[in-house]
Amino acid sequence: MVDDAITLTYFVDIPGAMPQTGFTSSGTNSDDTVGTVGIPVVMTLPPGMTNWPGPQSFPYWIDHSSTAEYGVDYKMHGGIINFYGGFAPSPFVIPLTIIHDGVPKNKTVVIKLAPGNSIANLGPISTYTYTITNPFRITAVTQMNNTLYLTWESTASAHYTIESTPTLNPPTWNSLPLHSNLPGVAGSMTRSINLGLGTNPFYRVKVE
Repeated sequence: MVDDAITLTYFVDIPGAMPQTGFTSSGTNSDDTVGTVGIPVVMTLPPGMTNWPGPQSFPYWIDHSSTAEYGVDYKMHGGIINFYGGFAPSPFVIPLTIIHDGVPKNKTVVIKLAPGNSIANLGPISTYTYTITNPFRITAVTQMNNTLYLTWESTASAHYTIESTPTLNPPTWNSLPLHSNLPGVAGSMTRSINLGLGTNPFYRVKVE
């Protein structure tokens, strides 16, 4: 039992006596090529019941803890889910559109549910996290005499910068002037680095 001091009401949740509404899982992941995916929300009735007499409403929204950017990584609108009284509850599917750009990323879209009225009860899973993961891969590293060749998977919508540091403890990454903010191309890119003399630095490719 929870005392809601804002509305001066009490919410009583009796296990097995009320329907429970929530996501069917806590989340999933994919790359950005899946298009629009459906995220189901279900209402589970107490044993022996085929419907619930009263309406149940649940607002849903994108939580501020998400790291994905709207309009760049995804599109989705919040709203209200209604399970109407006297009907067998069918799953409500939230459409989440993943925008394809091919840029390496690891970002999350966090969706939340809340009860919209005093007789609506959330189940055990009221938060859903969709993770968009596009891996970045260096496909080849070769050295010929004093030249290092780096090859990586590339997309035309990204920019790449090769950086170097003389040590990893701690690193001090600096961009190489001839390999800074390189426009990406579809497929792969290869760049050659003159190793020069002195210490052997470490290299990485930064994606923007």
